[in-house]
Amino acid sequence: MPEKQSPHILMDHNRVIRTLRRMAFQIAESLAAPENLIIAGLNQRGYDTARLLSELFPGQTERRIPVVRLDVDGEESPKLDMDTNGKCVLLVDDVLFSGRTMLRALDSAGNSGSPEWIKIAVLVDRGHRKFPLYPEFSGIRYPTKFREHVKVETNEGENFRVMLLPDREQQVD
Repeated sequence: MPEKQSPHILMDHNRVIRTLRRMAFQIAESLAAPENLIIAGLNQRGYDTARLLSELFPGQTERRIPVVRLDVDGEESPKLDMDTNGKCVLLVDDVLFSGRTMLRALDSAGNSGSPEWIKIAVLVDRGHRKFPLYPEFSGIRYPTKFREHVKVETNEGENFRVMLLPDREQQVD
């Protein structure tokens, strides 16, 4: 009988901070006008990730970057409650897998005005896309088996960690 496998820590809080700081610098370098940036975090964990990412932006103390939460899990069409005309919209999620959630977020951001650009940032890119969506900014790329699960614990931004939960088929209760 197979032995029950325990979760594997992919990123502890310190590594998450280092990774998001690096991503913040990459994003800042890609901006012609940082004052036009809007960050939209998807659902709760994406929003927690987006808030922490915004706090790590270079020059963040001089100007607060607007961070909004975009709930895309429900049945209704999500709405980005902000005018995106001429803005740079950064969609942030904790994990990108099939792309279904991100596709809904892209639709919402595009229907909220006429943004200068929309880019995707994720903490963990698992691969296995069903849609042709790829993040411009990613913390780590970690291809997984279909039955594995990447879990991000954000604890509302206080103590992040990223875990790989083993193949559920091999779990013994």
